[in-house]
Amino acid sequence: MPTLKTNNTKQRAKQPDPRQHDFFRFLSTALAPVMPEAVPAPPEPDLEPLPGRYDDNQMVRRLINSLIAASGVDRETLAARMTPLAGHRVTKSMLDSWTGSGRPNAFPLHTFRALIRACDAGPDAELALLTALLDGTGWSPMDAKRAELARIGQFAGAALWAFGQAQQLVGKGWRP
Repeated sequence: MPTLKTNNTKQRAKQPDPRQHDFFRFLSTALAPVMPEAVPAPPEPDLEPLPGRYDDNQMVRRLINSLIAASGVDRETLAARMTPLAGHRVTKSMLDSWTGSGRPNAFPLHTFRALIRACDAGPDAELALLTALLDGTGWSPMDAKRAELARIGQFAGAALWAFGQAQQLVGKGWRP
């Protein structure tokens, strides 16, 4: 059986050729704007189960009232817009009942998307509403721009992983 001969002699380290580019330096420079360290991590939510902590009835009423106010649409018109979107009749009295602080009826979740579309208050108002609803849960909504940035961050993370793997190979003496 043939044996492989290895050369155990130490070789002098070659000086880098100034005419060649350093791929790893280029990669770290190119990824610097989207490095994960540049994106602040969201704060950890306080999820201690206190009695009544998630009774959000009044908060939801305030948020819906602010969304309606931001839309600039009167409640009669809003109810008329919501009816076809919700698939059932929505009246001004129902909106008043769902949003009044002393009223017994809570806002029904199954009409939530119809309300957002009917208000057409713009993406900032809608995002603010969803952010407030998810506050303290550890979740946050994303608009299209944030989703694109998150995707870029995923690509940057994959590139950083590949960069680390390549550095390990080079550190072990791998040569093409």
